[in-house]
Amino acid sequence: MDGIPIGRKVDLKAYDSYDKLSSAVDQLFRGLLAAQNDPSGGGNEKKEEGEKAISGLLDGSGEYTLVYEDNEADWMLVGDVPWQ
Repeated sequence: MDGIPIGRKVDLKAYDSYDKLSSAVDQLFRGLLAAQNDPSGGGNEKKEEGEKAISGLLDGSGEYTLVYEDNEADWMLVGDVPWQ
């Protein structure tokens, strides 16, 4: 697996689709990713302006992709199996 894994626990029962899960993960990490991409290190100034939505979380087309470890210890792309 390429990249650096960033882990957070998420209550899957709180969501009823991959789109809603993706939105929640986007909200969790949007500020962190905006801060990492801020070359000025400007702190809290104009925080909301630099925080744009993370694209391609579900289809693998973006810089970040949602994955999970299944019960057989294999890494799977979120969305490969039906939500139900």
